[in-house]
Amino acid sequence: MKTINWKTKILMAGFFGLFSVLIFAKAVFAASALYPICEPGTSCAFGEFIFADDGYTPIATDGFCQFTVTDPTDAVLVNGDNMSHKSDGWYYYNFSAPALEGVYRSKICCDTGSNRRCLDKTFVVGTSLAGLPAKIWSYSSRTLTSLGALAADIWNNAFAPNRTLTSRQIGADEYLAGVSTSTVVNQVASAAQAENLQTELDAVKSETDLIYGDTQSISSETDVLAAKWGSSSAADIINGLNSVQAKVGASTDATSSATIFGRIKYLQGSLPPSQSALLQEVYDLASSTLTAASETQAELGYHGTSTTAYADLRLVKSAINALAGNVGSPADSTSTDSLFGRIKQVRTSQQKVWTVYLSNVQQVLAGNTYRAKIWILNNESVPTDPYNVPLITLDDASRNIVAQNVAATRISAGIYEYTYNVAGTAMQGNWETQATTQVEPGKTIETSGYWEVQGSPAQVKINSITDNTVPSISANVIFTNEGLAGYEYQYEWCVVANQNNPCGGGDDTFYSSAAKYLDAGQNWTTDLSGTVPSGGTYYFKVVVYYGTEKSGASQVFSAIVPGASCGDGICGSGENCNNCSADCGYCAGGGGGGGSIATVPAPATNVPPAVTSTENSNLFADIWTAIKGILARLTGLETRADTLTAGISSLEDKFSDLNNRVVSLLKPAPPQIIQRQVIVRKPIATVPTPRAKVRLEVR
Repeated sequence: MKTINWKTKILMAGFFGLFSVLIFAKAVFAASALYPICEPGTSCAFGEFIFADDGYTPIATDGFCQFTVTDPTDAVLVNGDNMSHKSDGWYYYNFSAPALEGVYRSKICCDTGSNRRCLDKTFVVGTSLAGLPAKIWSYSSRTLTSLGALAADIWNNAFAPNRTLTSRQIGADEYLAGVSTSTVVNQVASAAQAENLQTELDAVKSETDLIYGDTQSISSETDVLAAKWGSSSAADIINGLNSVQAKVGASTDATSSATIFGRIKYLQGSLPPSQSALLQEVYDLASSTLTAASETQAELGYHGTSTTAYADLRLVKSAINALAGNVGSPADSTSTDSLFGRIKQVRTSQQKVWTVYLSNVQQVLAGNTYRAKIWILNNESVPTDPYNVPLITLDDASRNIVAQNVAATRISAGIYEYTYNVAGTAMQGNWETQATTQVEPGKTIETSGYWEVQGSPAQVKINSITDNTVPSISANVIFTNEGLAGYEYQYEWCVVANQNNPCGGGDDTFYSSAAKYLDAGQNWTTDLSGTVPSGGTYYFKVVVYYGTEKSGASQVFSAIVPGASCGDGICGSGENCNNCSADCGYCAGGGGGGGSIATVPAPATNVPPAVTSTENSNLFADIWTAIKGILARLTGLETRADTLTAGISSLEDKFSDLNNRVVSLLKPAPPQIIQRQVIVRKPIATVPTPRAKVRLEVR
């Protein structure tokens, strides 16, 4: 089973990712934009795409990944449960959110042993924007219903016969309420874009939304107080202002306080310093609202519902309007100078953090198919379709463009594939793939990767060393083109004295190189020659190159000096225990001493040609010379006993030849048996001359 190369190859493609900027992190009152939100009582899916070390092959193995969840009280709710998986490498776990709201620490861990790695999957259980309207309407202090039948009257055709809110869109020459310029109001974005926007909003629960709700609430309460000024008592109005003050809070409120002051303080600690000036202005306007409300209450306490008190109430309303204007509304664009506009700038910048992965392909054999996969991940590491389909350009090893701006094929959301049939005659070497992905208007991400085209691999074999005589050396070799196309092979051969010494580098005994073109499947047999300066053990090596790869063969051999004859009883120049044990003895060595008897089988029954007495005389002289050579060698060290045995073996051959010649001088007779016994005795230390007894018996 393949394992994950967690350092480079894991793709953060989970349904819930992590934002890179902390904006809305708060434990109780609002879920952080840093973490995903899971509504209490709902089931939320957490997952990751897991691929093998090639960055392409999905891993789909039971029990490969586990999920762990710990609630805000440090109670472990899910303890290493195995995650379910799909065939495409998607591992997921469906978690049922409890009623307790807060930050839930969670993680996904995959693989085992030293390969095991974990990913942070912390999330928040709380109310998302989707559930915010229900909470607002269930809020105990809301006052919209105190306006009487206003809402019902709006929806009643008898009072508003021309309302068209549910029947048509805003026209090209119509403007929203409060828009006094001639700017044309564009139509609402497409359903797909609206759905994407809603998905973003569902993932973000901000303190600014709650500040907006509070400012709208106190504005409505102030409007009601002003509308009922003539019919309300001073005490009623003072109590109404108490509600306004409670929502505004106090300047000493902590960041966890559910007041405008507390939430502003939270934003001051969360937003970048570049937003501090606007936040301070919002803070000052909240202070002005609180001060105006207190002064109005004091006036009401002294003089009741006087004209001065009413003017003070209007000041409260003005301060609230200024506060609401600086807060803005969720509809504000990034160009609006409001708290919502500034935060949307940060969110927009944050959401522009895209990641594009191009699969890592190492090698492709000429004649096969190159395949690449592209993943486009948004800021939450979720595969997301870009603005335009990725375009692929291929450069061959010589930087020639072989494919340009070819659209990749969409497999699923955010995942694309590109294939290219590499010709059998394609140039070998490193090719480059360039993927151009326009993730959004005006923003393009370029990614690239290198891969190698290998073509026509070669097989090379040394059949035999055909000449090992100093100085000329030759070997018979065979090359085979195992590829699908013809190829011009560069090859080299050398003779070296060390097995670990490769060809080239200037330290070879002999070196040469050449080239040969072979068709697909063709075999080529040839003799490669070289030279060596002296006898000894060498290595003949051949290397064939194809692209950046190579094939090689090597064979050890012994170089022989000309004129030396193995078996002549003399360990001459160029002979050693490796190439002529008959003359030089065996490399294993060993002790000496003792005698031995060698028995030679009977000679053939056929009678050899007659020989002259001169030839017999020469033959005896040769035999005597060989015997003297053997006796001379017996005076050497005991370790040369093996050499003596080899000399005796040579002598036996000569005796056999002599026997045949002697028999030829005699009349034909039944088969003759010649027995010889050679007794070799170990030399006595004080008498260096050895003795050899030879008995020749002819029947």
